[in-house]
Amino acid sequence: MSEPTSSVLMSIYSKVPSEQLRQCLASLVLQSRQPDQTVIVIDGPIPSDLQKLLDQYRDFQPDRVTLVPLAENGGLINALNIGLKHCIGDWILRMDADDLAMPDRFDVQLRLVAEQPEIDVLGCAMLEFDTEPRLPERLKPVIEAHDAIARALPFRNPINHPTACIRKSRLLEIGGYPDLALLEDYFLWAKLLKAGATFRNLAEPLYLFRFDDQTLQRRAGGENFRNEVWLRHWMYQAGLMSLPVLGMVTALQVIVRFSPLGVRRWLWHRSRKDCQLVIDLPTDI
Repeated sequence: MSEPTSSVLMSIYSKVPSEQLRQCLASLVLQSRQPDQTVIVIDGPIPSDLQKLLDQYRDFQPDRVTLVPLAENGGLINALNIGLKHCIGDWILRMDADDLAMPDRFDVQLRLVAEQPEIDVLGCAMLEFDTEPRLPERLKPVIEAHDAIARALPFRNPINHPTACIRKSRLLEIGGYPDLALLEDYFLWAKLLKAGATFRNLAEPLYLFRFDDQTLQRRAGGENFRNEVWLRHWMYQAGLMSLPVLGMVTALQVIVRFSPLGVRRWLWHRSRKDCQLVIDLPTDI
């Protein structure tokens, strides 16, 4: 059994707070299994404190860290597709610049895809926190088996994008990340499922995700709703859902995207499990 090669793929832009980036990079440094490469796309000009942190991280592993500066901010989809061209690994390990990976995340995921070669996309559960990653308040559980993930796809996004370990060849087959603002990952899973990819989720939370009311606000509104409706119609045309399901999920999106913040916060809590954990996790580099 050959060892899978891997590239972490992440993007950063000017508005990421330096302390959050510091914590993210610290979680990469502390991985029990280091990736073969980390590709960080710098999406437009960034402040000097962010650049200093990135340079410090590159100096720590100069042969494994690739910084890709872009002259202008072109958005996440553009940044990920440019970064993908620089990835040398067989597997893409996604990561967001304001989150943290648990110390054994890469080891657990890469061992499993080596042991189960039928897997094309492997995600996992997440612990969510507001401000302090050592004290997560909630667990976002996941559906584990491929068939259950496929059944859930018409109703919701069943793969936590920043936790995903994705076979690069599958990504390239469908042309990389699709251009659908705010829903590029959801559209990606739909396209991969249509192309015959196999999915899996781990119930073990290997990722610490920053989530607050601002996150909920970004997921509301007209643009999200229009893109959700367009994507569900694409799924219907692709044979991934029936017409009655299309009508039902479109109606549900009205509630999800246009309800008052308090209602959306209640729905969000209903899909999570409360937890009281204290994680021994160094967050400095």
